[in-house]
Amino acid sequence: MSLFSKSHSPNLTLSLAIGLGLLLSQTTLPVLAARPASKALPLDVLSPMPTVNGPLEKPAKISRASRKPFAKSEKMESNATVAPSDASVIAEVLKLKWQAAPLYGNVGDLQKIGLEKVLKTAAERNLSVRQAEAQAKEAEAQAKDLIESNPLILLNPIQLGLMKQAESANVQATRSHVQVARQKALLESASRYYTLTQAYLAKYSAFQAIEQGKTQLKVEESRFLSGESDRFGVTQTEMALIDRYSRYMSADHAYYSASVALSNFLDLPEDKVLVPEEVSLQSEINMVPTLKLFPDSLTLEKAQKVALTRPDIQEFVLRREALQKLIKASFGQEKRKREADLKQLDLQAEQGVDLVSAAVNRAYAQVQTAKKNLQLAQQRYELAISLVHQLEVSNKAGFSSTKDVLDGQLELARSNSNLIEARLGSNLAQIQLAYELGLLQDELISHPLPVNLL
Repeated sequence: MSLFSKSHSPNLTLSLAIGLGLLLSQTTLPVLAARPASKALPLDVLSPMPTVNGPLEKPAKISRASRKPFAKSEKMESNATVAPSDASVIAEVLKLKWQAAPLYGNVGDLQKIGLEKVLKTAAERNLSVRQAEAQAKEAEAQAKDLIESNPLILLNPIQLGLMKQAESANVQATRSHVQVARQKALLESASRYYTLTQAYLAKYSAFQAIEQGKTQLKVEESRFLSGESDRFGVTQTEMALIDRYSRYMSADHAYYSASVALSNFLDLPEDKVLVPEEVSLQSEINMVPTLKLFPDSLTLEKAQKVALTRPDIQEFVLRREALQKLIKASFGQEKRKREADLKQLDLQAEQGVDLVSAAVNRAYAQVQTAKKNLQLAQQRYELAISLVHQLEVSNKAGFSSTKDVLDGQLELARSNSNLIEARLGSNLAQIQLAYELGLLQDELISHPLPVNLL
């Protein structure tokens, strides 16, 4: 009789089922281990990156039979854990070409502009400077009217002489005030120009990061097609590429905003995008020039002495002189009022001298720090060049991969970006010190400083 015939006992069937269940519970099934994802490149790629010497290395071919099971398991893993990327965005990124013009908005032609042109334009067209010049002309006219409209002064030769001396000092004070307004405008315009330069280079660096991402994407796709890696590495690189594109758009907007801000300050048309003239994108070593406005022999003590001739301090001196002459030429209530004004002016002058001294200390220290940072950035950049060279040689000999070379190039790009930042910081620090010493002028680049600081 068959074991599973209709006449078998129910108890026997139940016993067989329990036994079969116990047998299955003691059997261990193999668990598929998840493959590690390919390591993505860092997302903080900066500044121009040199290309790899020679073609990228090609991975060894794997037979069709050996990669077919891997492709099947990869497909299951990709469907289970990775969302499909936005192919339209990737296609847009792959088509991206470098251009200085902003991506969006109605923008006219590009206009190159250098630091010296920025300074000259600020000196000529800045609103605060023009207002100060108008006040100086008004002061000259008032000086003549005050004396000619008072016949009593004309009858007193001593009083007339004092009044003329007072008005002359007051006119000179207003001219010093014009210099104060001019130097403030020059400092502000230089700061905005370097903001423009920094934003322009940041946009170019973001574009170079995309270019590097495109290269990495080709490497990951090649590895995937050859069976060396799974689809996750390609997807992860595409995600990084989209992130870099987002950073590029942000950098593009920041650059456009910096151009508009400088145009407004210089009273230039907003429909032209300003491009920093000194920047050379073709030169990785000297993308921006380095200013040297002060000799190495300049000490803090010398700087403090030079700062005592600042236009704003001279303005205090001249206004004090004018008040002293007016006090001698006045009487009664008017004299007491002018004496009170003189005491108030002395207090302001004393406070102003202290503020100038502190500002010179800060600016001088900043120049020294910026100089040291520039030296360190230069050394780091030279070491990064050596590193990339060593990795390329090692890659040709088969001891390192193309990925190692790309990582070395990323380090070189960061070092180059740090060097550019150090140069910009050094230039701006020197301009700040020139302002604190009262030496900032619109011909800062083509002419040396007007005093001997040796």
